[in-house]
Amino acid sequence: MTNIVFRPQINRVNQELNRVFGEVFNKPVQELLNEKKANHFPAYANIEEQNEKFIIHLSVPGFDKENISIQLHENRLIIGGKNEHADDRKYQLAEFNNTSFERVFILPEDIQRDKLEATAENGILKLTVYKSEKKAPLTIHVK
Repeated sequence: MTNIVFRPQINRVNQELNRVFGEVFNKPVQELLNEKKANHFPAYANIEEQNEKFIIHLSVPGFDKENISIQLHENRLIIGGKNEHADDRKYQLAEFNNTSFERVFILPEDIQRDKLEATAENGILKLTVYKSEKKAPLTIHVK
């Protein structure tokens, strides 16, 4: 007989991660970890938050920077790539797929839309998203 042990600490940690990352990126952490699409390369991401910016590192081995597209629609950052040469090759064994990928990140509203930066080096795409200065709440005095 197997005993099932309930561990509320793990559930609380998962809920807290979902709350923190869900607010910023509008996606549950478990969904980020399990996200895979058929015929798509799983472009894994590391997201770092600093005081004045977010830095997104995306693993895109085998993709030239010319084959990567980055678009910002409202607060949705859409990163995709298609490897044109992958279909031309004839493999005896193909254990990984790098024909295409797409990732969508929901960004916070307080970013500087005109100050996004992207670089690609050694199979890592680095995106820098700068935060806007937070505006102090407006206080209205009653006369």
